Amino acid sequence: MKELVFTFLLLVLSWNSSSQEEFSFTLYFEDAIGNKDSLILGYDELATNGEDEEFGEENVIFND
Repeated sequence: MKELVFTFLLLVLSWNSSSQEEFSFTLYFEDAIGNKDSLILGYDELATNGEDEEFGEENVIFND
């Protein structure tokens, strides 16, 4: 199943990189006891390798 999702993501990213259009989509997850979470994946030419506040990103790793 993980290989199928990874292959799908590679296909979408390679297709979209040729068109140079921005996109995003949300993946929803739920475990066996009902905990839910989501992951937003997207592409934008203005994005960087760091946290981009204009896209709603934030650093969730807290250093003590």
